[in-house]
Amino acid sequence: MSVQYPMPDINIQLENLEKLKRLLLDKYLEADNKWRDFLDLIGGDVLSDKKLLIHKQLIEELSGRKYIYDTFNRNSFAIENLVHALKDLYENDENLINQSGQERAISSALAHRMGMYFENTYDIDCEYNKHLNEQKLITQDAKRSERPDIIVHMRGTDAKNLLALEIKQNEISKADKDKLSALSLANGQYIYKFAIGIEINDIFAHIYIYIDGECINISKIITR
Repeated sequence: MSVQYPMPDINIQLENLEKLKRLLLDKYLEADNKWRDFLDLIGGDVLSDKKLLIHKQLIEELSGRKYIYDTFNRNSFAIENLVHALKDLYENDENLINQSGQERAISSALAHRMGMYFENTYDIDCEYNKHLNEQKLITQDAKRSERPDIIVHMRGTDAKNLLALEIKQNEISKADKDKLSALSLANGQYIYKFAIGIEINDIFAHIYIYIDGECINISKIITR
């Protein structure tokens, strides 16, 4: 007889997302304060090349932190929906989770569970390798197309590229992390709001959340 694990309190998981949102806000405000302090320091002085470089770097950091915070703040519903779908997966698909070599089946089952939370607002596809009418390539010189395990988007446009997911029953590899980073770049080809790696095992799932090429969080998001 299989062991019955207690399911997590979903509210605790969502509270963790609120903590992450506050952390991203703090990083944005910290970058803003650094930039303002620099302006106070230089006053009305003519900037040297070195100070111009520092100013450029501070502006880039501030812009990046603002983008990451705004993206998370406006689209955190997608992470909440994913957390609910993962909870449903662990409740209803234990037989898949406990078998090795079932990443495609798990991806399909998770996509099905996600459909209940993104109903009538987004398309959810597994191993979708199209970018508009072309193949999805991470770099222009790539020799093969890339197929995220699950994407949440609207077919035919980049305007609603919301989630790109990689599902693994072992560790997320460096190649997977590089792919997730590229898929989430704000100035990249695809501009997914979130690219997420999910490590599934029979006790918990780790998720790696990428925004604008940066892994902003690694969480043990669900347990049994």
